[in-house]
Amino acid sequence: MNPAETLDLAAIAHPDRPSIRFEGAVLTVAESARLTRQAAEALVAAGVRAGDRVMLVAHNSPAHLLLHVACARLGAIFTPISYRYTAPELARLRAFLAPRVVIADPASAHLLSPAGFVLEHFSDRSAPFDHSAPLDHTVPLPGVTSLPGATPFARATKAGWRTLGVAHYPGALQVAGDAPDGAPAFTHGDAALLLTSGSAGTPKAALLTHEQLWWGSQNLRWGFHYSPADTELVTAPLSHIGGLNGTTLDIFAHGGCVVVVRDFDAGVVVDQLARSRAAIMFAVPTMYEALLARPDFTAAYLPAFRLPLVGGAAVHPRLLAALTERGFHPINVYGMTETSSSIALLPPSFPASKRGALGIPFPFVQVRLVDPDSGQPSDAGEVQVCGPSVVNGYWHDPATTASSFIDGWLRTGDLAHRDIDGVYWSDGRMGNQINTGGEKVSPEEVEEALAGFPGMAACAVTGIDDPLWGQRVALVAVMQPGAAAPALGTLRAYAARTVANYKLPQACVVVDHLPLNANGKVNRKALPALFSH
Repeated sequence: MNPAETLDLAAIAHPDRPSIRFEGAVLTVAESARLTRQAAEALVAAGVRAGDRVMLVAHNSPAHLLLHVACARLGAIFTPISYRYTAPELARLRAFLAPRVVIADPASAHLLSPAGFVLEHFSDRSAPFDHSAPLDHTVPLPGVTSLPGATPFARATKAGWRTLGVAHYPGALQVAGDAPDGAPAFTHGDAALLLTSGSAGTPKAALLTHEQLWWGSQNLRWGFHYSPADTELVTAPLSHIGGLNGTTLDIFAHGGCVVVVRDFDAGVVVDQLARSRAAIMFAVPTMYEALLARPDFTAAYLPAFRLPLVGGAAVHPRLLAALTERGFHPINVYGMTETSSSIALLPPSFPASKRGALGIPFPFVQVRLVDPDSGQPSDAGEVQVCGPSVVNGYWHDPATTASSFIDGWLRTGDLAHRDIDGVYWSDGRMGNQINTGGEKVSPEEVEEALAGFPGMAACAVTGIDDPLWGQRVALVAVMQPGAAAPALGTLRAYAARTVANYKLPQACVVVDHLPLNANGKVNRKALPALFSH
């Protein structure tokens, strides 16, 4: 279950198979395995031992995969952090996670003081890379330049790394050879610390083991029917579970090919899907909406792209229908960091009437619904899960760990109901519910009622304080270019077709874009402040 062991075995079985494609450069499986051994040696030289955290703050890059496996060789805990955090937020996270080593890409190094290690890629070199070259073409690295006061330890290779050096670190690192002598001993247990959707001010880090990540991958393999013979494209953040373990780590660690996209761009993604003939990609609904705005995002243009995985937020039936009309067979995926990304899926073979449902559980996950008031099993209530892919708890947070588990069952905080066919449907989040005059309102239900409103590109519903009712239902809307701000009465009439009167918005504000958290989801805690002016 240790990815270092499986990667080494894959390097023996097919050393020359492409492993990582990144901005025109190509790593083979043998090169990936060798670089993870070199990185492991360098981390040891920096004082990293079993149980230590190795933090990476970077845009998507090969380093996420290579360093995860390097840590797996040592028993260290890989801790990828979003580059979107501010310097004060990162300072708080460093104090909370206490990493032995911090690594940053050049675009993020200024946020860290001291930076620790700085990783440079082909994309940062002065000479442009020849993107017109065939994908199997590799270009020798044109010289290694060291950072000021730093000693590079990653050798010049055709792999795409220029320098991995030490910045503001007292000890210089120098790799003398490839793998250490002797048979490796592959560790088990703690593997990765991943932040959940909580804010950086009150960090919540799920501690995942190699075994839990592996079982999560087994769920995905069963549900999606893929193998390491497939090529996967990753554009979701590799600092989050959907990017890192949403088939990515599984394919990489078993000798398959992963196409890494540094930052999401619809044009780049379509181009890379076509050129690499990638079969799999996980992305959040907003990414697929951007892709659907391109006329070339069709199954006819991308015939190899057979597994469009969509999740990370509520998936509207309209989006699934639009993907189907383009010739794709989308799969709605429901998971969370604490479950190694796997709880349920909605297979494309299900009838159109099930679009928008969470789906059916993966095979190695048990799901139950519990009434929040009585605590008894029910056909509607809080989703609780257990199984070998579920975390044991949170980093240095015994109180949250204790409140999140009941007799071994993880409390997800999600509300759902199960229909007569055994299919689960989302009813929103427990913490998001609006209490207006004693009536509970699900923001997601109101948002769905307003989906398709003419001229509205996106919306989010929240509760705002009201002296009489406790809370009022309020709408934050983003309009399409050129569309006029909607009248509140018109919005209420539109939503009244499907929801009760007390659920209708009583206030509305139009913004340029919805506030997002580091996971790319709507930051619901920031919504009420938009009504304070």
